[in-house]
Amino acid sequence: MNVAGNSLFDIIETEPAANEDENCLSVQKVLETIKTAWKNEKLSPEILPNKVEYIDCMLEQIKQMEENIEKLRKDDIRIEIHRMEIERIRFVITSYLRVRIEKIEKFTLDIVQQDFERSSDNMYLSHDELKYAKSYLKSIDNHFDKYLNMLPPNLRTLEENKKLIKPDLNTYVFLRAGKDVANVYIRDMSENKEDEFVLDEGSQHILPYESIAEFVKNNDVQLL
Repeated sequence: MNVAGNSLFDIIETEPAANEDENCLSVQKVLETIKTAWKNEKLSPEILPNKVEYIDCMLEQIKQMEENIEKLRKDDIRIEIHRMEIERIRFVITSYLRVRIEKIEKFTLDIVQQDFERSSDNMYLSHDELKYAKSYLKSIDNHFDKYLNMLPPNLRTLEENKKLIKPDLNTYVFLRAGKDVANVYIRDMSENKEDEFVLDEGSQHILPYESIAEFVKNNDVQLL
């Protein structure tokens, strides 16, 4: 029996699901995209555009993986190996979603306001995340109202901007350029100007997040 010759992805692709989305990328490509999104999300101060289509695709693939593993002989040594790989994939997905929820709870009002200004095709939150954010924001408002009602009338006002917590986009991040990246502008506070830089493919840098935020979102650079 050739254990090494049958990776988890070989097991998946031996029997494609009958209802598999034709637009769904290869399992390996989907997993790589999710892992990159997970690392960037953990290290980015702000919430990034969601990867819900990749998550949904991967969850469907996991279902297929488990079905195909069940077809292996019970004494097949590959079973435990593949199950461990599946658990690692689940861990990445769960961690990715948890990090996003933590950011939603920390920067709720700011995230909801910004997504409200975006078109439906460009919203950073998934449908379920937006639903959760609105519910969480409502619970916060109810909490503030309950607290304020306990105060004297002249102290019951709370300006909206006092509840607005924003991520620090000026924080420094460690990154690697996935390609040659031009038009990187870094503010020189001492001279009140912006300097332009080019990041060479494969080069690593420590820069203010704000200067490379858009390049993170379009996958030109990866956070480390």
